[in-house]
Amino acid sequence: MSLELFQPRSVEEACMLLAEKEGARPLAGGTDLLSLRERGIPLPLALVSLDGLGLAGLEKEAGGGIRIGPLTTHAVLAQSTYIKACYPVLAEACASIGSPQVRNLGSLGGNLCNASPAADAATALLALGARLEITGLEGKRLLPLEEFFRGPRQTVLEKGELLSAILLPPPAPGSAYLKLGRRKALEIAVVGVAVALTLEDGRVSDCRVGLAAVAPMPLRPGQAEKVLTGSLLTAETVEAAAEAAAAECRPITDHRASAAYRREMVRVLFRRALQSAAERSKEQKTESLPSFPEKDAPEAKQAPRGAQEEARLPLRIRLRVNGESYNREVAADRLLVDLLREDLGLTGTKKSCSEGECGACTVLLDGLPVDSCLVLAATVSGREITTVEGLAQGCELHPLQAAFIREGAVQCGYCTPGMLMSGSALLRENPRAGVQEIKEALSGNLCRCTGYKKIIKAVQVVGAELASPAKGAE
Repeated sequence: MSLELFQPRSVEEACMLLAEKEGARPLAGGTDLLSLRERGIPLPLALVSLDGLGLAGLEKEAGGGIRIGPLTTHAVLAQSTYIKACYPVLAEACASIGSPQVRNLGSLGGNLCNASPAADAATALLALGARLEITGLEGKRLLPLEEFFRGPRQTVLEKGELLSAILLPPPAPGSAYLKLGRRKALEIAVVGVAVALTLEDGRVSDCRVGLAAVAPMPLRPGQAEKVLTGSLLTAETVEAAAEAAAAECRPITDHRASAAYRREMVRVLFRRALQSAAERSKEQKTESLPSFPEKDAPEAKQAPRGAQEEARLPLRIRLRVNGESYNREVAADRLLVDLLREDLGLTGTKKSCSEGECGACTVLLDGLPVDSCLVLAATVSGREITTVEGLAQGCELHPLQAAFIREGAVQCGYCTPGMLMSGSALLRENPRAGVQEIKEALSGNLCRCTGYKKIIKAVQVVGAELASPAKGAE
């Protein structure tokens, strides 16, 4: 049976579709859902797109807290000046997820509803005392985040319900998230620890902790919190709390780590996260928090959505690719990478892992790097797409393309288009980027020939040229 993709006009219509369509699931960023297909897990029979329903962005709540739309991307939260200052644990957790391409697509709500035991953002939100707003045909209900998970990949969401908001209490700047993985990007946590606390005269007046990848679901170790709350933050107290956290977790042994190693790393990361959170809490006494910006995280650009009937197959989409307009009919499960390569003949975009792990298929979607293997073509109607073919101006190469040739940054060439797209996006936003920033921007692009040094040098050279006074005068 063919996949059906529905694009409702309202949250109420989305709930109705989720209730009526057999096997229907909501579609947010899609990074978790689409990557599972490559592992032999089929897509649901029906997907209900939540784009364009006003479910992205930040809003100020009465009482000093904030409301986060579930479609707010990890990139928006990781880069938000307000979130980094007021809820650093959430910014750090979101910045550790996947790669830049995945963070530009993946949503906070999707991270929660995927219900992975290793969910980074979910662990940070546990430490922040987040509450969830769930909307269904019967109305809305609120519940603490710790009551949302039932087990691995299982939540309390009933048929016809969707997550409509994440509510955070007033700012908790005394917070931190630390993640242990075998590499720094594109990595699921071996262990993750989130801590949020308030210090008054050296004494912990309030404390919450979240642990990732050490239980069947993101875990809040209550005993560790009890050890800390009301106590002076001495070395003995910290050690006792770390021991309590390690005792409460229930890790497993798998291909990433043994249970014993995970338990020991809970102790280590807990101590470090607690120290970082405490330092931030002390600093906050002399520094004022930034005021909530009027438009810190606006809703992402979304295509205008048609009526429910327009979801029948095939779907007609309109999009601009490299400045050219196209009208196409696509199947609901057609991937953007396949549309570009097979329908439009833009074979510079390479197809490889098909699960957002290598970056060979990176394109710019409204100026942001994304993995086109994790994007359904039907969801990009009305959007602007740039592929590697769109970098050059006629016969004149883009400066980064020319630099790749001069610096010998091209080897087998398979990763090159994705590297160019990620590098050009960085240079457009920050031509003065340093080596570490370049490495982070390219962290979602794997080079099979291990040629990173010359690739980084090429981006550096172009950045220096763009940032030079002489270039700016032109």
